[in-house]
Amino acid sequence: MNSPAEPRSLGNLPLLAAVFVAGLSTLAGLTVGRGASVLVLVAACLLAAISSLWSSLHEAAAADELGDSATPTLARLATDDELEAVLRALLDLDHEVAVGKILADDEAVLRRELRDEAKRLIQLQDARIDPAVRARAAAIVEAALASADVPEETNAQEKTCRSCRGVVASDDAFCKRCGAKISATVGA
Repeated sequence: MNSPAEPRSLGNLPLLAAVFVAGLSTLAGLTVGRGASVLVLVAACLLAAISSLWSSLHEAAAADELGDSATPTLARLATDDELEAVLRALLDLDHEVAVGKILADDEAVLRRELRDEAKRLIQLQDARIDPAVRARAAAIVEAALASADVPEETNAQEKTCRSCRGVVASDDAFCKRCGAKISATVGA
């Protein structure tokens, strides 16, 4: 086990190294000349840079050995950025069709591809959730639903979206599946 004095002495190591290099540089400058002094300082800076790089590589290798729990943020950030880009593209799709950048025929294909990609990314994020956290969230939702006075919807109130054939409630203004506007003449 580490003694209390050991971290303090290691914490002073960069200061001691700087004092040693300054002394060595001064000694070299006095005995050999100014060029030797500069050479000692440059060598010390190079060693410090190599030491810093080595330390960071060593820490990165240690994090890889620990697995995803040690460095979850990189993958999570990439997934979040990708998901945000896909959702923005979905939002921009209607505008791009309206201004003529995308043909209406291609809109359905692009919308389906973007929705599939968003679904894949959301499922990837869901897979990373700790099962204990997922179970706790499910219990909270179940408790909230049990305590709320939410009337059960019947199949008589459900209708079909003309765009995607998804089920929509009679009071929905937009389809929850594809986002299409629900008109008064929704198919039953």
